[in-house]
Amino acid sequence: MKFLVCFSLCLCTVYGSNIIQKATSLGANTLVDLIHKAGLTNTLANGGPFTVFAPSDQAFAAVPQEILQKLQSDKALLQKVLKYHVVSGMHYADEANNELIIPSLVPGLNIRVNIYQGGQVATVEGSKVVLTNQNASNGVIHVIDSVMYPLPDNTLLQYVASQPNLSQLVYSVIRADLQAELAGGPFTLFAPVDSAFDKLPAGFLSDNFLTLDGSRRLLRFHYVKGTFYSSGLKDGMMVPTVEGQNLRIRYTNGHVMVDNARVINPDINVANGVIHIIDTFLQPSNQTTASPHVIG
Repeated sequence: MKFLVCFSLCLCTVYGSNIIQKATSLGANTLVDLIHKAGLTNTLANGGPFTVFAPSDQAFAAVPQEILQKLQSDKALLQKVLKYHVVSGMHYADEANNELIIPSLVPGLNIRVNIYQGGQVATVEGSKVVLTNQNASNGVIHVIDSVMYPLPDNTLLQYVASQPNLSQLVYSVIRADLQAELAGGPFTLFAPVDSAFDKLPAGFLSDNFLTLDGSRRLLRFHYVKGTFYSSGLKDGMMVPTVEGQNLRIRYTNGHVMVDNARVINPDINVANGVIHIIDTFLQPSNQTTASPHVIG
């Protein structure tokens, strides 16, 4: 591997195309324009070596205009977002493995790599890698199909606690005393909105959250060990929950379904996994439990 990296670096030096020039030749024009506006041109053209996860022009075109305007009007934020797409050193596709964590140029913010479908699909923070190993004189570029934003600067619990429409989930996690467990991970959380709790039959929560074991069983049916972005979920796939039973993934009329719940906001990046917001509370089979450990 060291020989291959060295050989690639030597070839790039001969060609003389730095990261900025290479990104331009790949058609990543919006990225290059934003790099200039952020004042990062000299760093990325002459520093390194770097690995750049470069959003395509189509990726930037999919970003809402108000977010692009926000980035362009806030130079510090723009620099932070662009630096999050850059890693020190040269990292090639064949070095990647599932759940690989790579520190970005933003201190304290890591990039999570996931490999799905037997190596056929690779993502970085949920963004699909569409072109790999594009060598430059001072690094390597991998093209991705979406911009890695918002940044994963919250943990799973911090994000959930910050959302007004997830207040009942926050209360339930505290009631089940699962804060320490959910601070670990990585996890994929299927997070029901408050209206999902409101749709439950009368008495359901009081009956099933009566005991510590019962409430934990209900909530653990909502998260899975490992990070499963939308790109890693296939129609008919069964994913094992922490509770022990499986969730079935289906694609219906353009929507992703998790058992009988619809995903209404997918792929929310957090430091210890990913969150998919769902519209229905998930229930394992044979829900009733009998435990003497009543929550006080």
